[in-house]
Amino acid sequence: MVSLVLFVACLAQQTVSVETLTQRAQECFKLGKYSEAREALQQALQQSPRQAGLWKYLGLVEAQLNHVDAAITDFEKALSLAPGDAQTHFDLGLLYRRKNDSTKALASYRQGLQLQASNAPGLQNYALLLMETGQFKDAIAPLKTLRKVSTDLSVRVALIECYLNSGENDEAQREIHALCRLRVENRRSNRNRSHRDPERSHRAGRPSAVSGQEGRSKPSGCNRCAQHRGGIETPTTLDQSGVA
Repeated sequence: MVSLVLFVACLAQQTVSVETLTQRAQECFKLGKYSEAREALQQALQQSPRQAGLWKYLGLVEAQLNHVDAAITDFEKALSLAPGDAQTHFDLGLLYRRKNDSTKALASYRQGLQLQASNAPGLQNYALLLMETGQFKDAIAPLKTLRKVSTDLSVRVALIECYLNSGENDEAQREIHALCRLRVENRRSNRNRSHRDPERSHRAGRPSAVSGQEGRSKPSGCNRCAQHRGGIETPTTLDQSGVA
């Protein structure tokens, strides 16, 4: 009997807490030791299999290891535990995009946007994929929503392209006029900033991307050549939703 008690006590001492394993996984992830991070998360999930945040983090690690199918399985498990998590849908969209499965990627983006209609990265990635698959008319709605939450002029450029490819020339012309007006306003704003802080302008050493350098800037929004953005990033804390 005493031996049994000692055995159980020894096992308890050897059991590492979920919190400790999670911290270990985060440290390994930051160091690029993804296999070690995966091992720590798998151990944590043995103790807490219904913690959605852990499944999401494991999916992130698998994605970094380029194990796309495993990552998708992990994110799907996270969704089964926390179906209202819009970001998980967006992350799945990115993963399906990596598998060139545009149908499932678009479906994931749509589900995410039903939960977070103004999510800028989700809107951008959804619109980009619609454009890449030639669905320009369908891309108009998410781009118009994105235009409300983003000041990036490349969103309007993408919207113009969609209008033109959809035969909506009048809408394209209106958007072109609005774009030209915004560029003039940006030029004027940049000049005013330069006059107020000439030392800052001198330190920059070159004209701004809007003033005198049109066409050379690298837009961060819906450029047709831009990569999908948002999601699949290093979490600073783990989502606790879906924990039993």
